[in-house]
Amino acid sequence: MDKCPKCGKKLKSNAKFCTACGYSIENKETKNNKNSLNLTNILLIIIAVCCIALIGLFATGVVPADNQEVAAPTENNTTEAPVASVSENESEDETTEYYASSKTDKFHLPNCEWAQKISPQNLVTFNSREAALDSGRTPCSVCNP
Repeated sequence: MDKCPKCGKKLKSNAKFCTACGYSIENKETKNNKNSLNLTNILLIIIAVCCIALIGLFATGVVPADNQEVAAPTENNTTEAPVASVSENESEDETTEYYASSKTDKFHLPNCEWAQKISPQNLVTFNSREAALDSGRTPCSVCNP
């Protein structure tokens, strides 16, 4: 560069600043290199964050690994609630056990899909609906005990 773009004074060929006005003299290549380095750093950071997020998803089980089975949720397409058959001489509370998990506040009929998913170490049984309600649990909205 022969002259300072700001004040017009003559510059030395290797000058980084104008001696008269202090204007920073950088060639376009240096600016482009700095911009490309910034873009490269940003892309590397984005890739690293995506990799960490994927590792977290696999570790928590949100995204199953190839060797894990995925249990698809079943849908109940009927609009009618299940009806329990009770004989005339016995009430439902005397013959039916109710299941709950020690980790939730819901209780279920034994044949409910959610009751069947309770692990044996978390299974809590009740002899009556009232006992389940007295424990502070609420009826399951699927099996309607």
